[in-house]
Amino acid sequence: VSSTEDEDEDPKQEERSKWVVMVPHVLVGETVKVRIFRNMKNYSEADLVQVIEPSPHRVEAKCPLFGKCGGCQYQMMPIEAQREWKTKHVQEVLLQQRIEGYDTPESFQVLPTAGTDDVYGYRSKLTPHYQAPTERAVIDEDGTSSILYELEAIGFQQSSNRKLVDVQECPIATSAINEKYK
Repeated sequence: VSSTEDEDEDPKQEERSKWVVMVPHVLVGETVKVRIFRNMKNYSEADLVQVIEPSPHRVEAKCPLFGKCGGCQYQMMPIEAQREWKTKHVQEVLLQQRIEGYDTPESFQVLPTAGTDDVYGYRSKLTPHYQAPTERAVIDEDGTSSILYELEAIGFQQSSNRKLVDVQECPIATSAINEKYK
């Protein structure tokens, strides 16, 4: 992995001379095995299959669904690195907008990303998704039929597609939110 810069999110840049493969959940300096699932005109998108040689900055994600669930993208980084990356991301996105007078890093200042002292259990707003309930006809003990509706999963979309990951508990959510999941 040679870059996690946001310039890789704009693969149309004419000065690019190397093919870009966008892969979530990786850090600069890592050697990884990926599976390409989409080829575009100027880049490819891939899923992370295996970290062969991890970065010394990689940390163990607390969530057992990390990498599968698309709710958190940066748990493999220490919280300080996550905040630095998010600040840099905002600056890069603003630069990509090409707003007159704000087209160089020196022309504006992005303040550091603010956060709580808590790394986990702090988020008080989540947006879980669910699939439409499925209908199933059942026959009651008295011989009457009725329709039973079943909700299959409540959670977040997978990181590489729109399928749902059934989330029983989210480590970054407050305990009050996690109680509602159970």
